[in-house]
Amino acid sequence: MLLHEDTSFACYSLPGSTNFELIQGEILKLPICELPNESGFLIAEFENNRQAYFLSCSTKKTNPTFTFDATHNFNMVNITESNYLDLCKDYITYCQLNLSKIVLSRIKTIPVSLRADRLFHAFKNAYPNAFVYLINSTEFGTWIGATPEILLKRKFNQYTTIALAGTKPLIGNTQWTSKEKNEQQLVTDFILDELKNLKIEANSVGPTTVNAGNLQHICTQLNFKTETERCKIINALHPTPAVCGLPPREAKEKIMTSELHSRELYTGFLGPINFDNKDHLYVNLRCLKANNKQLHIYAGGGITADSNPMDEWNETELKVQTLLGVIEKL
Repeated sequence: MLLHEDTSFACYSLPGSTNFELIQGEILKLPICELPNESGFLIAEFENNRQAYFLSCSTKKTNPTFTFDATHNFNMVNITESNYLDLCKDYITYCQLNLSKIVLSRIKTIPVSLRADRLFHAFKNAYPNAFVYLINSTEFGTWIGATPEILLKRKFNQYTTIALAGTKPLIGNTQWTSKEKNEQQLVTDFILDELKNLKIEANSVGPTTVNAGNLQHICTQLNFKTETERCKIINALHPTPAVCGLPPREAKEKIMTSELHSRELYTGFLGPINFDNKDHLYVNLRCLKANNKQLHIYAGGGITADSNPMDEWNETELKVQTLLGVIEKL
């Protein structure tokens, strides 16, 4: 099956699954609190004004043979190491005066020509415990990713979310620093507070160390049962301090006025909803935007008052390598 550039589709594999699903349909943009009850795929940008793209499920196939070559044309802004370090120093100063944490992101462009379907299968094989996807639409282009971070999982009225932060190589020092532990606790406390504002009490599991490709993170799982409207929970959780900062409003304003590029779908969220009374929404990390000439890999990291700019740059390089290591083998 050959998929064309003007076809709206989502191809995805849930963590731990050996199968993948391909759904095609019509793309709509609508308020998150007006999501339909029909099955489909939800896609939201980092700066989404509480709106999202919804891909209706006209057709759904399991493990189909397909080919897709991304040919969308677009321009991207790349930040040099010098630019990044200067901006990181500014963020550190800003944190010392105004914020507990802010997330700084960058794009690394790789001049390579690879079919998008090949990348999807390569990521799926390399990261079986991640949410792996390939999505396409004329609305937002072609994106591919392998993300470990749950925004919200639902089965009927049972929910799970996680607080994920702190990053280090899988091989090497096994001890987390106080900076990394504090960063993760900020995310956990934010989520618990937001849920309490909705009168939701969550049970915490962790923190524990989890592996994601060639990286490790600190993770706390939060489980709860509620009849609260799903959209209220989504809007309360996004964006978490893990992808934005704390306090979120001030951090987001700083990001929107200082980052040299638009994040678009990076650090937004996406995933299938309303299949068998289940939702699987993931924060869009470890991702890239693609065409048939270049791959634009996104990466970011949490900046606090005691951050070291060069350490933060190296962390983004590690995150880029999560995908680049697979790409280079193709």
